[in-house]
Amino acid sequence: MTTLTELATRLAGLVPAQNGAPTTAQYQQAVRDAVADFGRRVPRTLIATISVVSGTATYDLPAGFQKVIRLDPLAGHDVQRNASGFLVPAPLGGWSERYTVSGGQITFHPTPGYTLERTLVYAAGYPYDADDDVFTGLLAGVEDVVLLRAQATASGTLALGASGGGFSYRIGDVSVDRSAAGQSYGRMAGELESDYLAACRALVGHVGMRSSYGGTEYSER
Repeated sequence: MTTLTELATRLAGLVPAQNGAPTTAQYQQAVRDAVADFGRRVPRTLIATISVVSGTATYDLPAGFQKVIRLDPLAGHDVQRNASGFLVPAPLGGWSERYTVSGGQITFHPTPGYTLERTLVYAAGYPYDADDDVFTGLLAGVEDVVLLRAQATASGTLALGASGGGFSYRIGDVSVDRSAAGQSYGRMAGELESDYLAACRALVGHVGMRSSYGGTEYSER
């Protein structure tokens, strides 16, 4: 698994700095932003267990969580057992439960009156692990796609620098047009962004899955 430092170094080789820009920090931020965007467009599908405890409504979600795909519902007519094998009491009139997701946590409404492990299927990105300097779950096979997005960002930085100091002049037979350089970097950024989006669409076509949703209500904010 390639580190952030290594990806930023590769990016600097693909889009060399001009007049000190992009800086090392900007290269690294371009990689971070690219991985975050890639995670939204091509997320992983993972499974986690939420250990629900009677009397506790809110629980932390896994690192990299983006959205719920499916949470196994509870129903009043179903036989539910807790981790010890005991029956979980449910209202005779049927089970009515909903949940909200906010700030990396899930909250059940009403507060659970049961203790039970719930299976959660969710979409996840590729969170950065500062200790190992890597993006969790990001495979080497997709790093080139991520770098397309990072190159687009770095090229945009060069375009801003060139256009910000844009000027043109001629000395004898020598003509210099810095505004044209800015336009060139801008076109490059646009082309790289288009290539990146096409690559993401291709990946989604290969790794996508059909999700089934239960009747449990939920909302996200």
